[in-house]
Amino acid sequence: MRKYGVMFAVILTAILLSGCWDQRELSEITVVTGMAVDKGEDDKYILTVEGINATELNNRTASGNAPSIVYSAEGNTLAELTYRVNEGISRHLIYSHMRTLIIGEELAKEGIIDFIDFLERNREIRDDFNILIARGGEGIRCIKSDVSISEIYFFKIAHSAGHHDEGLGGRPRSEDE
Repeated sequence: MRKYGVMFAVILTAILLSGCWDQRELSEITVVTGMAVDKGEDDKYILTVEGINATELNNRTASGNAPSIVYSAEGNTLAELTYRVNEGISRHLIYSHMRTLIIGEELAKEGIIDFIDFLERNREIRDDFNILIARGGEGIRCIKSDVSISEIYFFKIAHSAGHHDEGLGGRPRSEDE
């Protein structure tokens, strides 16, 4: 009898613990490829996020729109901004595939330790992305430049930064060096 009880418990555990309890459909999420943070008005920040529009990457569901979604929000903290962007896009944002963070030069001169601290503490954001400073301008201008409609711009930036590192034998220099 004890043998059947143990077998029943194992089968019941296997049934209850398997499955996709936190499953999200592709149409319900947006995979973030990059972010740009700039200084806004009245000591606020502007966060711009580029996310993949997955339905446009599939030939069967594509309707001819751009393969990426670019959305901006203004707020007091990066945590508030990520919440506002999440509301604005109306999909759950997945930050684990983010490749690049661009920081506007004016904001970078004031200091970026708060942003780096937030990114390090956020469990959804990995720490293997490029951090770039938009010299002489704002990060949003780097995103909204003239790129073909079939490209996801932050992937292009991450690819260029990687080739710069490999091809020239090092990383880009900072002004302090």
